Amino acid sequence: MKLFNLPLLNAKRSKLNRIAKRLAAKRNRDVRDTEMSFHGFELLEPRVLLSASPEIIDVIKTEAGASFSEPVVVGSMLFFAADNATNGDELWKTDGTAAGTVIVKDIIPGFESSDPYLLTNVNGTLFFFANDGVHGIELWKSNGTAAGTVLVKDIFVGLEDSVDDQTMIAVGSTLFFAADDGIHGTELWRSDGTTAGTLLVKDIAPVGDSSSNPENLTNVSGAVFFQADNGVVGYELYKSNGTAAGTVLVKDIQPGASSSGPNVLTNVNGVLFFEADDGVVGYELWKSNGSPSGTVLVKDIRSGPEPSSLAYLIGVGGTLLFSARTEANGQELWKSDGTTAGTVLIIDIKAGTSGSYPRDFTNVGSTIFFTASDGVLGTELWKSNGLAAGTLLVKDIRPGSAGSSLNDLINVNGNLFFEANDGTFGSALWKSNGIASGTVLVKDFRVGFAEPRLSELVNFNSTLFLEADDGLIGQELWKSDGTAVGTTLVKNINLGTLSADVSQIFNFNGTLFFSARDSINGTELWKSNGTAGNRVLVKDISPGIGDSRPGDFTVANNILFFTASDGVNGRELWKTNGTTTGTLLVKVLDPSTSEFSGPGQLTSFDGKLFFNADDGVHGQELWKSDGTAAGTQLVQDINPGINGSSPGGLTASSGALIFGANDGVHGFEPWRHVPFTFGGLLFGTALIKDINPGIANSNSFRFTQTGGVLMFPANNGVNGNELWKTDLLGTGTVLVKDVNPGPTGSDPRDLVNVNGTLFFSGLFGSNGRELISSNGSAALTNLVKDINAGTTSSNPENLVNVNGTLFFTANDGAHGEELWKSNNSAGNTLLVRDIIPGTQGSNVDDLFNLNGSLFFEAKDLTHGNELWTSNGVSEGTLLVKDLLPGTQSGRATDFAEFKGALAFSANDGIHGSEELFLLGPVLFGTDAAD
Repeated sequence: MKLFNLPLLNAKRSKLNRIAKRLAAKRNRDVRDTEMSFHGFELLEPRVLLSASPEIIDVIKTEAGASFSEPVVVGSMLFFAADNATNGDELWKTDGTAAGTVIVKDIIPGFESSDPYLLTNVNGTLFFFANDGVHGIELWKSNGTAAGTVLVKDIFVGLEDSVDDQTMIAVGSTLFFAADDGIHGTELWRSDGTTAGTLLVKDIAPVGDSSSNPENLTNVSGAVFFQADNGVVGYELYKSNGTAAGTVLVKDIQPGASSSGPNVLTNVNGVLFFEADDGVVGYELWKSNGSPSGTVLVKDIRSGPEPSSLAYLIGVGGTLLFSARTEANGQELWKSDGTTAGTVLIIDIKAGTSGSYPRDFTNVGSTIFFTASDGVLGTELWKSNGLAAGTLLVKDIRPGSAGSSLNDLINVNGNLFFEANDGTFGSALWKSNGIASGTVLVKDFRVGFAEPRLSELVNFNSTLFLEADDGLIGQELWKSDGTAVGTTLVKNINLGTLSADVSQIFNFNGTLFFSARDSINGTELWKSNGTAGNRVLVKDISPGIGDSRPGDFTVANNILFFTASDGVNGRELWKTNGTTTGTLLVKVLDPSTSEFSGPGQLTSFDGKLFFNADDGVHGQELWKSDGTAAGTQLVQDINPGINGSSPGGLTASSGALIFGANDGVHGFEPWRHVPFTFGGLLFGTALIKDINPGIANSNSFRFTQTGGVLMFPANNGVNGNELWKTDLLGTGTVLVKDVNPGPTGSDPRDLVNVNGTLFFSGLFGSNGRELISSNGSAALTNLVKDINAGTTSSNPENLVNVNGTLFFTANDGAHGEELWKSNNSAGNTLLVRDIIPGTQGSNVDDLFNLNGSLFFEAKDLTHGNELWTSNGVSEGTLLVKDLLPGTQSGRATDFAEFKGALAFSANDGIHGSEELFLLGPVLFGTDAAD
């Protein structure tokens, strides 16, 4: 799935997901459809594989969650973004009561989301970015009423976005932000809330439409300081008073075109502190009063060119506290009064060179609370008054060395609130007055649930408001006075249906295995024989409502392998035969319980499973398994030590396993593993060729077998990223063709083999990114067609082979992104159907070949994103079914073949989002999946 499908996932809290949702708002325009009959298949009765027993139906129906986010206080109201399952993600407000918690305005009427973000209080007016589906992502304001929630200005006129993930800051009654009007690039703007008063402050990088990209906007005594690049001196420190004349370079800290990269800008009593690199001492602590002479290095904390890794800068009573790194002490707690002598280590919490990594500094009165690890108790809650004697562990919340996973520290009326896990209650709400006895559990929202479920903590009217999930109603808006009884639901905003989160659908020996969630077991391993009502929890791998999140299903030697986390060992390698007792942890590779070092790139080869993993000793290296603990072994420590070689792109080809890896000497290059003597190759694991000589990377990892030749993109440091081929020998590993001469190369993407011809998306000189094909020779590696004629790219994506015809998506500049096909000639590279006439595009995505029939997701003018099919001609490109009637989107995804039927995840508005459906051949009738 592309990013625009990510809003359907549970993890709506992350910044990445909010960006994805903004992309969704940009792409998901209203589209049209012509109702037509559908050939060859029919939608069987939806297989609601996770329908619950009657006694928990009511619970499940209310567990969707509103995903409360972006909270900001404006006057007597708390504004935030939320999704009630009817209006999409829109602007809401609350006065702290259920009756006073209401949607402000449905900016995009209906199910689609305007996705408000960067909500900012400017002198009593709320400003934010949103997308109304007409103007792209632009600047809005609100006074808390629907009529008073209006577009301030369409800065980049039309559907294009003027902003993506930029910052905004209030200075008095003026809003400063970065935006792109389509003429000047991304530059500094200001607004007083009127269209006429929303203006470009200055075109800092005036050459063409180049951008200065202002970032880290910081208010210091009414002036805005920020980093920007004028195209001459690199990213340096600027300031602005809101006028073009008053927007000036403060100082070229690293002289010349190189950037000093001012970062973590922090105002402490009218003095700007920040991190910068002058090209001599590396990234260190600087300060500025806004003049060149007053912009000076405070101290070279970590001697030499290595950075001191400044982080979490905060001002307390005129003193700057921060985290910094030295060779002697590691990352520890520091302070500065702005002088070299007054910039000192407060205390070495974890004695020695490894560092305690203090972070999440939060000011409560004259005390700073933070998290740190002393090397004995794990990461726990600490406090400091800026003195060594006053820097103390507050409490060992989770006894032992595990640490209590603290998050979201916030000051509410002199009490510190935060999320922590004491090892008994799981992640829950805590508070502290700075002493051990006063550091106590406030409320365990989900009893026994270890996963983080709290976020968006905010102080509103001296009361803590937050997003929390109690396991019954999903992520919703709560408030707390610091007591368990006084921690209550404000309002259940989203009364929608449970998302079963069906994903990772996999057919193994006539049984569908998949990951799914219910309100009792969390996200676990399920199976079905495809008949209605047949759904079986295979095993509650992470007992209770914890999530094991099974995935990466791969069959090797008739064993179904997958990865999962049992809540004890982190993400590890598992196997299943479809029974509870036969679902077993294969081996604990990394005893550190890391979620991020677990197995990946699972690939069947030579009757075994090969994968990459980090065992905590060798770094990420190549492993293999026969399904037993003893037979799960490191293949080779390619890069000796803890760094690992990071094997990627594992591909079985011609009796060898091919992959990219970095041995620490040659950079990331193509490797082979041959389990026996083959074609004169040596037994074992070896580098094929150092394509980019020395420690530089060729980044070879996307290998595709085509007509007996293994082809892949690689960068030799001269031709840029181009198409290469290999016969598994160094001498036979050669550049196919320098398709796009120059340092960038053609940058091949979406490689697919169609009857011995390799198709890919690539840059082709003045034609931009277009469709290219190759048979492995330079002479027959050519542009197929300049689909978007001229220098503009058509950006071919989603390439798939269906019975010898290439299908893909592209934009020819006249029809928007639509479905195309090709037989490798320009004349037969054709638009299949303009589903939405005009330049809008129909959001075609997730192309899938089911036994010679093409299925995909698309949107027309009448229906949202739904399931479509195509036989390669316009009249045969049809909507299969409007799963979620009207303009709302059923969003068919996670396609898999099952007994000749199409299994997929979708939302019909009845059984919940991301449920499991089957589409069966008419030939077999409605019993096809039984």
